[in-house]
Amino acid sequence: MGHARARKIPAQLVEDEDYQLRHERVAGIDIAKAKADVCTRLPPARDGGRRASRVEEVPATARAVLALAARLLADGVQLVVMESTSDYWRLWYYLLEAAGLRVQLVNSRQARQLAGRPKTDRLDAQWIARLAEMGLLRPSFVPPPEIRALRDLTRTRLQLVRDRTREWQRLEKLLEGALVKLSSAVHSLARTDTARAILEALAGGERDPRALAALADYRVKGGRAAVAEALEGMALGGHHPLLIRVHLDHIAFLDRSAAAVEDEIEAALDAIPAARGISADGVPSPDPGPDAAALPAAERLAEIP
Repeated sequence: MGHARARKIPAQLVEDEDYQLRHERVAGIDIAKAKADVCTRLPPARDGGRRASRVEEVPATARAVLALAARLLADGVQLVVMESTSDYWRLWYYLLEAAGLRVQLVNSRQARQLAGRPKTDRLDAQWIARLAEMGLLRPSFVPPPEIRALRDLTRTRLQLVRDRTREWQRLEKLLEGALVKLSSAVHSLARTDTARAILEALAGGERDPRALAALADYRVKGGRAAVAEALEGMALGGHHPLLIRVHLDHIAFLDRSAAAVEDEIEAALDAIPAARGISADGVPSPDPGPDAAALPAAERLAEIP
């Protein structure tokens, strides 16, 4: 006897059950470079009805995102979830957060690997919203605004310090090419007043080794005679004073910029409660974290993503 062919059962849409919902009003955002698809999921308009799902395309502009924020607030949205797509998510996250919405960033790999994801990009926003309302997505850590500001400042300071170091290296290479052996007479071009004074004089056109050595601090290693000896073989061309001046001016600019950023870092730290182990009112924090000696240096803090 032949086996009876099994009857195919058509696929059916399984509606949401109340017990599955963690959030009644959510929005899922599928982000691209120039726009995003936004799906808003809301409770049914009447008892026994289906949950309302609205999908719209929103341009990636500040005005459009702020208008979206107003609509989501008017709908009473409790949670907005978006994937961490490149750096494009920042505009959406920062503006929606600033508008007062609760925003979560999730790993796109996690959302795409869960079974049931639709195959079309157009439905990705709905998929994100469905997962968000059931609490199936694990949020990524996004630093609060105060920490983001501090991170921007420390990263900028680190870049300025690195640029300044490179500028000193370029200047030293220029001097070596002109047979100015100043770096062999002082322990550091960047950190000694003697080197600075002599470099300023060279930029001003002075070429007499003895006159330049007279600018050295008397405590310099080997004395001023050693400085004069290191400068005796100079072969400065007509262009060298100008190039030395360019490097010195750039270094001075980087010095001022780094100092200004350091002042802002101090102000940013003061704006964060318990950043130094005390509250904003000067009261010791009950949970101050590591002591000052264990706090990361600005250079390490700048590397935090």
